Amino acid sequence: MIDPDMTKPALVTRMDEAEGHFVYVKLNELDLFELLPDEFTLDDAIRVRRQQGLPDKGASHMVQMWKHRNYVSQITDHSFQKTEKYKNK
Repeated sequence: MIDPDMTKPALVTRMDEAEGHFVYVKLNELDLFELLPDEFTLDDAIRVRRQQGLPDKGASHMVQMWKHRNYVSQITDHSFQKTEKYKNK
């Protein structure tokens, strides 16, 4: 349910076509994902979180969830690349 005052992060349903199931994602995470370049580091994700007023804590978990959902693939220990389906166009 979306908070009518928009004071809390809303949840949205997003269909993951590759897996054929629903995934619940915070709007803030989708916004952050769009703000990152196609190749980014964990430090980039932390920087974008800070710019959006979010704490550093949770950045690693957020990126790991994107990896689990096949939004990104891991290049090195701390760098990632958006999968073809999700690259900025």
